[in-house]
Amino acid sequence: MTRARETSENARQAKAWVNFDGTFGTSPFTEANGGIRDSFNVDSVTDINTGRYTVNFTNDFSNTDYVVCITVGGAQNAIWFRTYEDSVARTISAFHFATVQFSNGGFMDMPQINLIFFGE
Repeated sequence: MTRARETSENARQAKAWVNFDGTFGTSPFTEANGGIRDSFNVDSVTDINTGRYTVNFTNDFSNTDYVVCITVGGAQNAIWFRTYEDSVARTISAFHFATVQFSNGGFMDMPQINLIFFGE
């Protein structure tokens, strides 16, 4: 494999991902306590407050220029919601985000939350 192809292949691989239950009762959420359903390179998820979370990486990224994709769902009467990067600055070891209802602007815990991260 050429160096260029190896670099390209590595860039397409997720460096971390997590599937967790945002309504789980015990923080931090881990695979051991059942809050995290499955993950790669994610040590835990901290429940900051209703609808606000911090994903803690097992192995740090080399910089904060990583890309994240978030999907959430599973709550009844929460058809219109949004996620956004929280006001806390992202770090190489953690990512902060929130889930909010469009209808009332309030933070909301969601039972199905998935994040995938790409970067170095």
